[in-house]
Amino acid sequence: MKSKANWVTVYLGLGSNIGSDDDIIKTLIKAMELLNENENIFLTAHSRSIKTAPWGGVEQPDFFNMVAEIRTCLDPLSLLEYTQGIEIKLGRKPNVRWGPRIIDIDILLFGNKTVNLPNLVIPHLYLTEREFMWGPLLELNPLVTMPDGRRLSTCVLK
Repeated sequence: MKSKANWVTVYLGLGSNIGSDDDIIKTLIKAMELLNENENIFLTAHSRSIKTAPWGGVEQPDFFNMVAEIRTCLDPLSLLEYTQGIEIKLGRKPNVRWGPRIIDIDILLFGNKTVNLPNLVIPHLYLTEREFMWGPLLELNPLVTMPDGRRLSTCVLK
């Protein structure tokens, strides 16, 4: 395990819309348990889950969404790889873009880092546009800031 000095606070968006409401909640809980199984990740808090309409124009059931706050010493790409592994472990299959998902885990903010790669953009590209992301995040931490120092609460599209 790395030195505590290298640990950063990260916010993850979790969502699911496949199964009964009870099954979806169990999936979200299992995803958080799997996050916490990694010795380089500590789940420190999570928002309540909220039921929201799907985003992106694909007809599908409503989603349950939430945000988890973690502390990690993993770099952004290693965390992405680990979260994608959780998605696969929980049964996520390739699907239509923005379609139904058994689980979706997105990196919303990674400390004060900015990442712009083909497979990873931090802050999340749609963080300030999707209330199901910024709402639970602001519930967890109303003072959270974007990498440029601006408060998220001043950046959202309300």
